[in-house]
Order: sequence, then C-alpha cells, then structure tokens
Amino acid sequence: MELIPFDLKLEIHHAAAAALWTAACGPDLAITPAFVAFNTRFTTGVSQAGQLALEDGQPVGFVLASATTGDPTYKLGWIDALAVSPAAQRKGYGSALLAWAETWLDLHGAQQIRSGGSLRPFTPGLLTGPGSAPYEFFAHRGYVE
Repeated sequence: MELIPFDLKLEIHHAAAAALWTAACGPDLAITPAFVAFNTRFTTGVSQAGQLALEDGQPVGFVLASATTGDPTYKLGWIDALAVSPAAQRKGYGSALLAWAETWLDLHGAQQIRSGGSLRPFTPGLLTGPGSAPYEFFAHRGYVE
C-alpha cells in the first residue's frame, strides 16, 4: 500500500478520484473530473488536502479533507470524500486514508470532524443509514449521526 499526496490542481488526480468515487458509489452518485476540480478549488478560510492510495502503482482509493482556518476559537474539519474501489475494499485502504485525514485535521487544529457535508460536499453526509457499508465503516471508527 502506498499513499501519495492528492494534487488539488492535477487533472489526472481529478479523473482518478471521479472514477474511484463512481466505482465505489455506483452510477446514481456518479461524479465527473470537473466536479472534483470544482470541489477542490481554493476557498477563503479553508485549507484542503488529500491522499491517493495506490496498489501496484494504480489508484485504488482517495480521501479529501478540509479544515477551517478563519476562526481561531473554533476549528471544524471535514472528511470531504473517501472512496475505495470495490476490488480494493476490506484491505485496509479506507482505514489508512481515514487515519491520514484524521491526523491531518488534528495538525490543522480541527476540534470536531464531520464526514461529508463540507462547504463543497460530494454528498450531504453519509450515503445511507445503519447497515450500509459506508455508514458502518464510519460508525465502526467512532463517527456518530
């Protein structure tokens, strides 16, 4: 497993994220590289970073995280998006990506972390309710509604 920085301006990373998201979430929640590019544009008062997970040099997952930077008294962080291709799920990629994001958010002073629903959301929150794979993934790691 290799994690590399997600370049917020690199079109090939936008394309990889869109393909991974669509593979993991299905055609009803498909996104495009242009959508990823829009969601990773600079926003005043927000810092954003991410990682791509590689297996044999090929992208198999990604995470994007954002933290507020404007208010020193209250810092909020988001897991903007996290997706792992179906073939690479249950191999530790999602856990490694989430751990990276949580560490990055901690280093950026986030006092609370939310999954989804950021300033430019990929989805309005967890994809589905209890019993679904995305919900259980986050719930198993201490995230609550």
